[in-house]
Amino acid sequence: MLSADERHQVVEEWNATARAVAPATLPMLIEAQAARTPGAPALSHQGQSLTYDELNRRASRRARVLLAAGAGPETRVALALPRTADMIVAVLATLKAGAAYVPVDVRYPPDRVAQMLGHARPLLSVVTEATRDVLPDGMSALVLDDAAVARHIMAQEDAYVVDAERPAPLLPRHPAYVIYTSGTTGTPKGVVVERANAVNFVTTVEEHFGPDGMARVLASTSLSFDVSVFEILTTLTLGGDLELVDDLFALLEGEGWSGSLHTEALTAGPVKVREKASTSPRAVRWRSTLHVLDIRTSAAKHRARSRTPCPSHFEAVPTACP
Repeated sequence: MLSADERHQVVEEWNATARAVAPATLPMLIEAQAARTPGAPALSHQGQSLTYDELNRRASRRARVLLAAGAGPETRVALALPRTADMIVAVLATLKAGAAYVPVDVRYPPDRVAQMLGHARPLLSVVTEATRDVLPDGMSALVLDDAAVARHIMAQEDAYVVDAERPAPLLPRHPAYVIYTSGTTGTPKGVVVERANAVNFVTTVEEHFGPDGMARVLASTSLSFDVSVFEILTTLTLGGDLELVDDLFALLEGEGWSGSLHTEALTAGPVKVREKASTSPRAVRWRSTLHVLDIRTSAAKHRARSRTPCPSHFEAVPTACP
């Protein structure tokens, strides 16, 4: 049972989130950032990097291919891609086209992928030759590394996509993405998030972390986990430099990493990363950590805090870690 003070905190204080949010969409925010800092680093992966201008132009070209295939507001495009820069470009391209992206982790079992896509009913799926086999039979696919598709993409204009090119004007109420739950309590369920909600989230992150807190962010979470929205979309809308890796362990296989923020779930995985990092000759350093877990009770929060190796907050605020 909750005391009166606890009930007031849960019902009133934690829900006092009203704020003014600009009537914008994620593509508008990212394009505005590209216009402000076109030469700034936006995305890096395995030693290759893209500036904001390069990333924006690539996404615009690919968005026009999606539009030609029928994508637009109120449609869905599945993304079943390896963790490369092309995955990030595909996310932005889908948002620019006005469609909602449906992330598919290519490591999922075939029956789960079939269940998700059968429920989401995407217009088409974006894949590579290496990942197209994860799709159920008969599903329409855009194969990025097919020679003809690659030529078609490069032939497109790279200017901003405007409403006149979309089947309908893009509005804040239109869906931005559909992410499926883990299914631990039954069948995975699709959660549709509107573009206005995503912009609201960006505003919240900016308030909590500020521009310095998002200056260099590590993206190590599966695209099918909603934390990836925090890692990828908020970083790019706020002008940060995003580094994409397969997972946290991949840091220890490269030249090391230094940045402002990374996310981690409170599981054995991050603890093992720290243990391995402590004996690795490669430096891995970050200023803040966002811990991700499901806190249902004050007692659970207390237990989680006691397990965390550095002072933490669990309401989406930064955690200082040396």
